[in-house]
Amino acid sequence: MFRQPPMVNTVIVQGSQNKPTSWMGFSIFVCLCCFWPIGIASIIFSVKVNTLYDDGDLEGSKRASKVALYLNVAGIVTAVVVTIIVIILVYTVFATAYNTYSTSLNTYQDLLQNN
Repeated sequence: MFRQPPMVNTVIVQGSQNKPTSWMGFSIFVCLCCFWPIGIASIIFSVKVNTLYDDGDLEGSKRASKVALYLNVAGIVTAVVVTIIVIILVYTVFATAYNTYSTSLNTYQDLLQNN
């Protein structure tokens, strides 16, 4: 009598490749609320994350994800810096205008009192 060897099933498990974060929501926020030129660029790279991943280019997808994140952070930083500069300029212009107006008003009142 002949006995067959027991069947052995071999399962190969490949390391799962997690899809990188696309940062799309963050990119839309930056585009609409912070600094739109950088926001548009970050939206483009966010779309590239999904496209490259679907094409099987995991490394390219990771790079696009990093670029999208860096652009989003740059958009927020740019918006904060521009806002601070505008506040300083507006305050300076209004303070200068007020001082000029106040000086002119005092001069005009002095002229009226002397006549």
